[in-house]
Amino acid sequence: MTAPVGPYFVRGVTRFVACPSVANLAAPTRAELAAGTPLTNIVGIGGFSLTRAFLPTPDLDSAFTGNVAGELSAGDCSLAFKDVRGDTTNRDVLAEGTSLVLVKMDYGDYPGERCECWPVISGGVNQQVDLASYGQFKVDFSVPEPPQKTAVIPAAV
Repeated sequence: MTAPVGPYFVRGVTRFVACPSVANLAAPTRAELAAGTPLTNIVGIGGFSLTRAFLPTPDLDSAFTGNVAGELSAGDCSLAFKDVRGDTTNRDVLAEGTSLVLVKMDYGDYPGERCECWPVISGGVNQQVDLASYGQFKVDFSVPEPPQKTAVIPAAV
């Protein structure tokens, strides 16, 4: 099956799979994706982007201050979920301290499409309370090593 082309509506298309491991972040295998758990009922995505710091390079000979690229960081990454009674799958997979690779498929699970592989450590489940909304919980993640933002979804088996 080939991916649709053109603009797309994110809801109903973007997928996250929590994989226990991915040997090559640039090329997750179908077996690694199958061993993972599709995360469902996601209602919010925070972060999952890289930020580059720029360092000023002043020069006494000029009033202009240029800059050079500095450190690269992932910032704060999190997922928020609809809290569904009786369904503990997301909570179990994302238990505090769990190391895993989140595979983010922006265009859906279509072989050959770009995806991102984020090695993360779960900060654990945090219940969110909003008296005017349905039940939700949030999971924050640390990113201990650089993600691969140009990985490719493998062929279907």
